[in-house]
Amino acid sequence: MRTKEKIDKEITALKALKPVGNFANETQKTINMLIVELEDEIDLDSEEGEAMTEGRRELVEATREWKCGETSYRPSEGWGGLVSQT
Repeated sequence: MRTKEKIDKEITALKALKPVGNFANETQKTINMLIVELEDEIDLDSEEGEAMTEGRRELVEATREWKCGETSYRPSEGWGGLVSQT
């Protein structure tokens, strides 16, 4: 499990991402969902979890893996042209 300090740092990094382009609203919803996962945990078996797109579900699962220390790939990485970083 990552330390609270590292999780808080990652939440700050996610909040710094500014979605751009045609899909900015959807990108922001996804980023917000990852922040919720880092702050608490999303129940993927709930109605909300079942209603998620496969892509969002995979991102939430990857975020959970990072939070648990199972991967080094940070949730704030890999957004490419979907965001600008401030």
